[in-house]
Amino acid sequence: MVAYLSWLCDLRFTATQFALLSAMASIVGRFVQGTTAGSIIEAFGFVQFYLLTTILAVPGILLFHLLMKRVPRAPTTVSEQP
Repeated sequence: MVAYLSWLCDLRFTATQFALLSAMASIVGRFVQGTTAGSIIEAFGFVQFYLLTTILAVPGILLFHLLMKRVPRAPTTVSEQP
């Protein structure tokens, strides 16, 4: 998330834009999570709620794994000794 937000920012105003974008994401995330999580827990119970959140996280984890396999790693240098 940090890398994505940094990519969205203009290099001249990186600190200000990153601070604003991360604050907006935090506010929206807390509002949505706080207002919906309680009602879902009451409807399904704690165990089913945590199973649901785990299932919902699986696509993101798989996408992360796929991206890690596609993006080449930085080459490592081996120091040569004479």
